[in-house]
Amino acid sequence: MDEEVEELPIDIHLNKLVHFIVSRQHAKKDWAETTRVVREQINAAIQDMPEHPEILKLLSGTYINYFHCLKIVKILKQTEADSKNILGWYTSQRMKDWQAVVKQYEKGGAYLAESGHLLHQYIAHEIPGIQGQLSRCTQIQQECDKREADLHKMAQNSQKAYQRQCKQLGIEGIDVRRELIDQLKELPAELKRIGQTFSEVSSAAKFYLSFVAFTCDGKYQDSLTMLLYIAEHGDVTTYQYLHGEEPLSIESPLDSLLSSTQQSKGDALGDADAGGIDFGDADAGGIDFGDADAGGIDFGDADAGGIELTSNSAADGAIDFGDNDGGEIDFGDHQTSDIKLGDAEQIDWSAADIADITVEASGVSGGVARGSEALSLLLNPSTRVRILANLYELEAFLGYRLVEMTSAEESLVALNLWDDAPKNLQMVTASTIESQLKLVQKIIADLTTPKILQLFLISESHRYVDRLTETLRKLEQRSVVCPATLATLQQRRQHAQEQQQQLTKKLQQTKTAAKSLVLQLQDAISSKYNGRMVNIMGARQNL
Repeated sequence: MDEEVEELPIDIHLNKLVHFIVSRQHAKKDWAETTRVVREQINAAIQDMPEHPEILKLLSGTYINYFHCLKIVKILKQTEADSKNILGWYTSQRMKDWQAVVKQYEKGGAYLAESGHLLHQYIAHEIPGIQGQLSRCTQIQQECDKREADLHKMAQNSQKAYQRQCKQLGIEGIDVRRELIDQLKELPAELKRIGQTFSEVSSAAKFYLSFVAFTCDGKYQDSLTMLLYIAEHGDVTTYQYLHGEEPLSIESPLDSLLSSTQQSKGDALGDADAGGIDFGDADAGGIDFGDADAGGIDFGDADAGGIELTSNSAADGAIDFGDNDGGEIDFGDHQTSDIKLGDAEQIDWSAADIADITVEASGVSGGVARGSEALSLLLNPSTRVRILANLYELEAFLGYRLVEMTSAEESLVALNLWDDAPKNLQMVTASTIESQLKLVQKIIADLTTPKILQLFLISESHRYVDRLTETLRKLEQRSVVCPATLATLQQRRQHAQEQQQQLTKKLQQTKTAAKSLVLQLQDAISSKYNGRMVNIMGARQNL
């Protein structure tokens, strides 16, 4: 029976390994104090070690335990063989130090308890911790890759959106503000072309008015006034529509908006290179208002040939520009027809010839179109809204009338309903109505295209141009990945890769040390039980 028991293996769970060793009195309870003394001896002994590759390998990478000390003593028996005396003792201090370490370890079985504790630390804490750090390094690299891919994807989407917006606006996107405003140069011609097409729907408008007059007993005859006007006169200025005649000159608000694109080319008076007026240096030929000797204009001393605006009693109050003898201009004595700047400092019109005064004709003849009156009917927001309202009204009428004429009930009722209608109403067919409806819808489509609406907004607001330019500028900026962001991601990825390499090496060393320690502990404990097999459960499965 005892033989069968001896053949059974001893299974020790990893978490209970130290407790097993202490409880079976293979180590004393104060083993931790003994190992603290051993640590101090090891730290002192390491300071003087021979240059041996195996010793260097043992001392690097892992925590030194009892079994490492045994290997070091074994190596020192070879390296310190010359220090052995005739009694077989080593006189080398290195050998003495490490033999003392081994002896202290074996005192009270401290080496078994420390090795069990160290194995538990390896498997339960260090290896999972290193694996967690490796997972974090891998995660960081994946996050960097994903972030970089997202940045490039966002940049591509922003670039596509920028190109799509520029295409919709009809610009290249090189100088957005200038290109947007330059498009306004084409707007008047485009609106003029659209205005000419209104004549094609004048017959439909007249048919609508005739229909309203017949069905409503002559009421509501003021409909479609704007549409009929532009059909007859075209896209003229609002001034002509309001006053009934063309202006002599037009000061359009579009001119100031178009000129804003040229401000960067020089709107300061001081910079001649920028296109401004340079009063420059008098020595370089510029106009000098200071020193008359420099060749400039001197408003100073009349005796020096300057302009004098003082009162001259000899001239009876006339304006004297300097000395008449010096070749200057003298307006002479005060006459009845002259302008007098006397003591009252007022202009005397008493002796002026009434026949010389020209009185302008009354009314608006010879007027100048400014502000909103300088805009065409289709460009002016207030008149354009009314024109579109007329178009939508006409479209609704023609659409509903077409449905009526093509329905079965209309064909039966029309014989009696339209007997008293004018011939111009009776002669209109469904095909005519359909063609007129298509013309009206085409004009509405031309006036409401995204590009035309965009140009209307640009022409009406400087701030809208600035906001649109800023929006496109930000969209363009997002289409380029920031180099600093990419550099930061690359540094973070590289740091994670380097750390991963170090942790992988450390993990391999720790696992190797743990595997060796498992075998060594199993053999050491087995020797306490006459060679019975010992299994440390929960150790190999985690390695």
